[in-house]
Amino acid sequence: MFFATNAMSALAYCSKCTNSDHRLTPMTHVDKSSPSGRHLRYFCHTCSALHCTLPLRSLDDCPVPDELFQNNILDPQDARLTQHLTRDYWLRQLPHDKSPGDDELTYEMWQEVPVEMKGALYRVVNQEI
Repeated sequence: MFFATNAMSALAYCSKCTNSDHRLTPMTHVDKSSPSGRHLRYFCHTCSALHCTLPLRSLDDCPVPDELFQNNILDPQDARLTQHLTRDYWLRQLPHDKSPGDDELTYEMWQEVPVEMKGALYRVVNQEI
């Protein structure tokens, strides 16, 4: 699903709750007045709305630089493709100003805690003690 969605030039979203996190399910609907007898409806799992059509939102440009695609081939030895992604790398990518989860820790708290505590917090939250 991830690769199929990211190959598209736009992303559909629910116009009622503006949900675009891929929790939209297409469903067929029987309509005897329609020439084909069927058409699609889309169910939003966030707000339970049912839509006949969905609005589209443009996607960001591909984050992979064009120079990686020499002759339509990716070099598996390129450091940009083989680098190890650490927990700290992913923590830096998290958005700001979001509500805390069940652990009552915000993303900002995770990002600002001293390095020594990050591993301990991770183990506590994931019950690895």
